[in-house]
Amino acid sequence: EKTSRRDEESMSYVDDIGLLTAASTCEGANRRAEEIVEGQGGYREWGATHNCTFEFAKTGCMQFAAPRLKAGRDKGGALRLDGVEVKPKPVLRYLGVYLDDRLNGKAHTEYTLANRLKRAGALQRLGRVSRGMPARYARILYYACVVPSYLYAVDTFMRPLVERHPSGRPKGSTGIVTAMDLACMH
Repeated sequence: EKTSRRDEESMSYVDDIGLLTAASTCEGANRRAEEIVEGQGGYREWGATHNCTFEFAKTGCMQFAAPRLKAGRDKGGALRLDGVEVKPKPVLRYLGVYLDDRLNGKAHTEYTLANRLKRAGALQRLGRVSRGMPARYARILYYACVVPSYLYAVDTFMRPLVERHPSGRPKGSTGIVTAMDLACMH
């Protein structure tokens, strides 16, 4: 379910809620989030009428500032939902995607690389020279199991190729996939 107003954006999936509020201060954004959850017609009321409970103790909070305020970020206090204090985090996982407070995709890329290396290592153990599976089956497993795991939510951490460089070379996330492939080969 998705709802939105001028200064808020809200979406939910089963018992996961994603709220995005905008305000001139982090405290103001926290107040808006509290109103969305606990106010009349909010998520708490919706959950009670639809037999859905939300675990606010597992809730994460992330605060963003305008790019011009990077150096002196206005980090507000904790969000308070249903009596539970939710402190802001620099990295947050939502529906399997790791978001960082600069929205540059670095946290998800690091997680994806570590996960991919773990899967590639397991695949390498299966494909040992003595009593292992043939290389062609290992390649099929790699493309069936490893590649989809690092392409999950690819649009959150990879930038499309655009030609901006004076040399005519495309700029974007060309190096990420190459680095991941090289890391898995070793």
